[in-house]
Amino acid sequence: MSGGETFLGWFKPDKTKVPQSSSATVHVEVNINTFRLKFTDVKVEEGGEYECRSRSGSKGTFTLEVLFDISNVDPTQHIKIGREGTINLGVRGYPKPTITWKKEKTTLNAARDPRYTLLNDGSLKIKNVKIADQGNYTVNIQQGASGKVVEIEVYAVEHPKIVAFPDSKKYLTEGYSAVFICKATARPPPKYEWLNPKGTKITSFWPFEISGGNLTIKRVTRGLNGTYTCRAYNVIEKVLIGEVKAKVAIVAIHVPPTIRLTIGNGPRPLEKGEKATLTCKAKGSPIPTVKWIKNGQRDPRQTISKRGESIIAIEKVQLVDGGKYICQAWNSAVDSNGKVIVATKVHTLDIIESPGLVREFAHEAKCDSVTLTWKKPSKDGGMPITKFVLDYRGEPGRPIIYEPKDMDLEETSFTLKWRRPQDDGGDKNIEYIVRYRDETESKPGPWKEFVTKKQEHRIKNLGKDKKYKVEVMARNKGGNSSPDERFYRTTKITIAASSQSRLVASVLVTFM
Repeated sequence: MSGGETFLGWFKPDKTKVPQSSSATVHVEVNINTFRLKFTDVKVEEGGEYECRSRSGSKGTFTLEVLFDISNVDPTQHIKIGREGTINLGVRGYPKPTITWKKEKTTLNAARDPRYTLLNDGSLKIKNVKIADQGNYTVNIQQGASGKVVEIEVYAVEHPKIVAFPDSKKYLTEGYSAVFICKATARPPPKYEWLNPKGTKITSFWPFEISGGNLTIKRVTRGLNGTYTCRAYNVIEKVLIGEVKAKVAIVAIHVPPTIRLTIGNGPRPLEKGEKATLTCKAKGSPIPTVKWIKNGQRDPRQTISKRGESIIAIEKVQLVDGGKYICQAWNSAVDSNGKVIVATKVHTLDIIESPGLVREFAHEAKCDSVTLTWKKPSKDGGMPITKFVLDYRGEPGRPIIYEPKDMDLEETSFTLKWRRPQDDGGDKNIEYIVRYRDETESKPGPWKEFVTKKQEHRIKNLGKDKKYKVEVMARNKGGNSSPDERFYRTTKITIAASSQSRLVASVLVTFM
């Protein structure tokens, strides 16, 4: 101040007095009669006319110009479709810059288009954003003689929204595949990732496969229970625009049923009147329901002694009990198409009895043959007749006594052997009649006879120096064969003196 005037103070553009405290960003620095206006860290809002006043009313003015700054303008921005969006410019200065917006080559006039509003910092607000609002915008900024041009690429976006997702709870089946569908809409199109129950990102390694938003478990195994999360998100130049998550819990993993059949008398045909027991046991998780079906209907004779088991017991089977018995078992397990898995096993129960007599039996005899004819019985006994058995009986052929190279010689005994007849006469149950007698004298002695099923016999207690006739006949239900006969003679006793004057006796058998 000069001329003896008294300093009143510096006043801001809003007419408030500037303080002398150095802690203020705008303050008065006093040096004797000099009062300087000092600025630190100038802000846009501090621009304008400052007055230096004296108590007498005289004053002087100072204008602070603040240039605009475009260093913080984001060159890539996004606005959300269907909502109000703002393309941020954030440019301010003093004096206030003149802002002109263009999209592509078209100038946007906020005064004529109610969708556009020009904000104080030069930002452009757009009502009800449309896809057409996406594009390249050019902003011309003019402040006095200074001007600059800013280009901004604007994306019209939609945040992800889940439009298809499985139930929040899932029950899977061991050994089968399962697909979890996750589909979202977004602009730009969304990306997907799945997180396991531990929150870790799932990659396409066995048994998982990810295609688009879908998670496939190729083969379900136990231990996969838990909550899985689908995350849909979209980005622009690595900047996350939006995301949405959906969760699904694998509550239980079911085990499909398996069946084991137990047949009381084994898997053989049963004769009429026998007992039959058919047991069907099923395993699975949860425990399966089991039932027997015959002729397309549930068999009323079945009993359930415990869960997962069904038994049919028939004390005395009849022909009507024969046929196919089907055991079915099921639980909550479903296949990959959501259809209940029904395990099935079939047992065919064959009931048999002797077939009836053949009908219209006839025969025609010739010199060397007989021709027999008949018709099959009217009753087959519960099973198809596959063959007829012709049972005829006759006496067997003659057995042949060996002519052994070496005779088994013992005192008053020997072993006789023979071959089986080539013809058994239709009856394989053959026994042999062995008999012999003393024919040394003119009048033969009585027969001694033995019966055996073996093809040898031990003849004992023969006399010395005797002639014997031996016969062997074969016998079955058809009668006796003709005999095969042999004659044998035993030798006399020979006496030899020993050094001790003892007698040694021997009997030799000779063939005649």
